[in-house]
Amino acid sequence: PIKIAVDFSKENKNLKIKGGFVDGKIIDAKVIPSLAKIPSKLVLQGQLVGLMAAPISQFLTVLGGVPRQFLDLLTAIKEKKEQEEDGGQQEPQEE
Repeated sequence: PIKIAVDFSKENKNLKIKGGFVDGKIIDAKVIPSLAKIPSKLVLQGQLVGLMAAPISQFLTVLGGVPRQFLDLLTAIKEKKEQEEDGGQQEPQEE
């Protein structure tokens, strides 16, 4: 792969890449470092899947937030009613 060759040429100054051959075309030495920076096919596929899954994940998070907020509201109402009941039932203690 071109990335290995470019990395090796950086470590060993005696190796100079003067050109290449990609998809039936001759490429200039100036293009080779930029080609070496392109991630592998597997990495690009992973990034694509991540980009496609992100909106779905965010949508599901939003959908999950509505019931969660409703449950928090019900819990707060329950706690308030319990406090009101406890406050009304407590009688002052005699000394």
